Amino acid sequence: MTSTETSNMLYEKNGRGHFNIAPSQQRQRPKKLWTLHNLIYVAGLYALTSKIKSRCTPPKSLKVEDYPIPTSGEVLESAYRIPKIIHQSYKSLSTLPREWADTPPRWKELHPAYEYKFWSDSDNRHLIRQYYPWFLDTYDNYPAPIQRADAARYFAVLHYGGIYCDMDILPIQSVDALLWRMSLPGNEGKEMIVAETYNLGLTNALFASIPNSTILHQFVEELPYHTRPLYGFEFLVPHFAVLLSAGPTRLWI
Repeated sequence: MTSTETSNMLYEKNGRGHFNIAPSQQRQRPKKLWTLHNLIYVAGLYALTSKIKSRCTPPKSLKVEDYPIPTSGEVLESAYRIPKIIHQSYKSLSTLPREWADTPPRWKELHPAYEYKFWSDSDNRHLIRQYYPWFLDTYDNYPAPIQRADAARYFAVLHYGGIYCDMDILPIQSVDALLWRMSLPGNEGKEMIVAETYNLGLTNALFASIPNSTILHQFVEELPYHTRPLYGFEFLVPHFAVLLSAGPTRLWI
């Protein structure tokens, strides 16, 4: 076969008298195994699977039988590193929604030896002004009331110690075993108990701490630096701005 015959086999003439390489003989570009679209798709599937798994997996629980509590004759109340104080907060007791009206009595009923502290909006601001005046300007300038509520709970537990719980958390038994666990040998260097959330990370809906925790103190000192976590674009996604400024996400990132 001559070179001319070979050339005729590889080329075909178009209608305008020019020669082009035949489509079947054109050089094929190697296919990319992973494109940006594929990566995004796989990442989305992974996130969705993780979300479903977290929703279907029960949270880790504390087995109270593993941490027997000494009787009152064997241990003084001062032996509890986390004091027996329950903190709850809302705008005011008079404006507490009907569906949460049974929450404070339920906590008191199951914890007769505990001090119960209810924090109204005015109580929260008074606490900040009296004990943490350096934070008052930040506190007053939060654009959303929930940001002030989020921040105030940290300061209440920091100052007094104890356990904080949201109004939509109804106890089914005493938290004595939970708090006593922090007083057991081997836990001397631990200062806080924080609940794991179903979604991702930790939550500030329920947490406990010793008074003047160094961890919690360092955390609240950093709050003024996160008032604009989205760099001026908080108005686009205000919910995430709340989570990242003083809400539960700020607690663990």
